[in-house]
Amino acid sequence: MDERLIKILKDDPSFREFQAFIVSKIDELGDIQDLKGLSNQKAGETVRVRAEAITVLIDILRPFAEFNEKSEPTAKEIKAARERAGL
Repeated sequence: MDERLIKILKDDPSFREFQAFIVSKIDELGDIQDLKGLSNQKAGETVRVRAEAITVLIDILRPFAEFNEKSEPTAKEIKAARERAGL
């Protein structure tokens, strides 16, 4: 997907509302409270279908997620960590 389009969509309030809706659906699909009355086989099938649906929804949102890449710690961060550890 084009980076310009991603930026435009991320700034659009309607898209942010859509994104929040998708995240809420992912949360709903991850909830297992309603599986209590099902047989083990039916519950297992339901969980597999829900896991696939969650994967698809996450793939839809993936281009819009911002991931922090790992980087080497700065000297300041190293010093602060040493102080916290008592070194």
